[in-house]
Amino acid sequence: MYIVKDEMNATARFAHDIRSPLAAIDLVVKSLKGIEPSSRDLLISCSQKVREIADSILGYHAHSCLRSVPLVQVLQDAVVLKSVELSRISLDLVVDSSVTPNTKVLANQAELSRVLSNLLNNAAEASNGGVVEVRVSVSQKLGEAIIQISDNGPGFPPHVLGRAGVVQVSTKDAGCGLGLISAVAAMRQMNGRLEIDPGAGSGARVLLALQLT
Repeated sequence: MYIVKDEMNATARFAHDIRSPLAAIDLVVKSLKGIEPSSRDLLISCSQKVREIADSILGYHAHSCLRSVPLVQVLQDAVVLKSVELSRISLDLVVDSSVTPNTKVLANQAELSRVLSNLLNNAAEASNGGVVEVRVSVSQKLGEAIIQISDNGPGFPPHVLGRAGVVQVSTKDAGCGLGLISAVAAMRQMNGRLEIDPGAGSGARVLLALQLT
């Protein structure tokens, strides 16, 4: 647990230090000439997301800042961003018929985006360099929105299933499992939960549950 605490302190320091370079990047991007407006908007959007993540880590978006968040829009943004960032991956967003663009959940939008980004990164890396199919589906159950992220990688070994998100454990050679630990903590702060489905068969399946508003 001391290792985890030290890692989190280092993360907070990084979050603090990165905010100044981000301001400079924003100024440069806005002054660039000969760049497509869509590309400029994407760069500005990415910079803003990084700033939101840094602010969230530093505590500017605390538990008391939970609000009603448009779920489909957040999912669409995450998939579009990862499709550009990780072009070797086939990303597919599947929305249940019971979910509409007006479906909202209780969440911290920056934190939820960060959780989705971490989990999509994990799914992408699960193939060890191959092509991964990532499916994000949403359904409503017992007043909750359920987000399912699955891939066609090797899945979670049995010895990992019971410990993932609780201690530093990873299926990647260079991984330490902090991304999953952070995701579990973030979901708890949003009054939600993260579960790993052991019956997924081939590939990994992670379920996120959030309260509907």
